Amino acid sequence: MSHLDTQEIPVQRIGPYTVGESPITLEITFKDSLGVVINLTGYTAKFAITKADGSGDITAAGTATITDEAGGKTDYDWDNADIAKGHFRAQMWVNNASTNVTLASDLFEYFVRAGTTKPTF
Repeated sequence: MSHLDTQEIPVQRIGPYTVGESPITLEITFKDSLGVVINLTGYTAKFAITKADGSGDITAAGTATITDEAGGKTDYDWDNADIAKGHFRAQMWVNNASTNVTLASDLFEYFVRAGTTKPTF
């Protein structure tokens, strides 16, 4: 067993959410193992969501953007389709096609519960 096999994988729990909610933008900063910000110049971002039990992927319907390349900052703007009833895991991924480097953020876990009918505002 390698040293990496024994380390805990960071999971950040967010939420819980209720079906019909529009959560605030999720802000993620990419850092290396020493906590130094990774410059994301030349990268593109995508957000991936999967059911927490691993039974299948869903397409993240919101928008993933790099908001500060030099500062390693990314944002994910949730879409209503992302807030369906269930238990989910999600990650921000960034890729630099010219250097063939792909990085993943820490893992996020969230639960969406059923609620009352969303009122009209």
